[in-house]
This record gives sequence, structure tokens and C-alpha cells, in this order.
Amino acid sequence: RPSGAIQVVPPRRIATLLLFLTSIDEDDDDDEGVPNGATVFPSLQIAQRPKAGAALLWPNIGLDGRPDGRTIHRGNPVRGTVKYAVNVWICAEDVGDRGVQ
Repeated sequence: RPSGAIQVVPPRRIATLLLFLTSIDEDDDDDEGVPNGATVFPSLQIAQRPKAGAALLWPNIGLDGRPDGRTIHRGNPVRGTVKYAVNVWICAEDVGDRGVQ
């Protein structure tokens, strides 16, 4: 069961870029207004709905080099459609073949 603690595992991510390839309209939200398929940063109270061509870029570490807990995020469930996105991790070291799957 996840503890909610930040786990620091290689490769060390300096920043993350998330590029949305598809859009999800507000009409697809549930009855409680939860954004369908949105990327949500609970600590920052930010929810970004997927919009084709839009991107999110955030640092994963603070100025002190330690993980920034504010960047913990989740993807809301996708209902009635599909969501495609490209996730790019900007790392502190060469990941070699580890980043290829």
C-alpha cells in the first residue's frame, strides 16, 4: 500500500514534460465536475484538462536539489474517450537503454 512518501529512484528526474496529443472536452466531465482525464497536482490545486498540442513542464526538484512534494500528481480516470500523451523525463544522468521500452 503506497505511503504517500516520495520515493527517489534512478534515474533522477530534474523536470518532466507532458505533451497532450488528444483533447478531452468539458462536456465529458462527470456530474460532480471532476475533469475527465485531467492531470491533477493536489498540493497546488491545479487540474489541467488534456488539450491537443498543449504541454505541461514542471521541475521535480527544488532549488536545494531535493524532491519537491508539490509536484506529486495523478491522472484522473478517462471515461468515454481516449487520452494520448507523451511523457518526457529530463534526467540528471544518461539513462542509456533504461529509458527505452
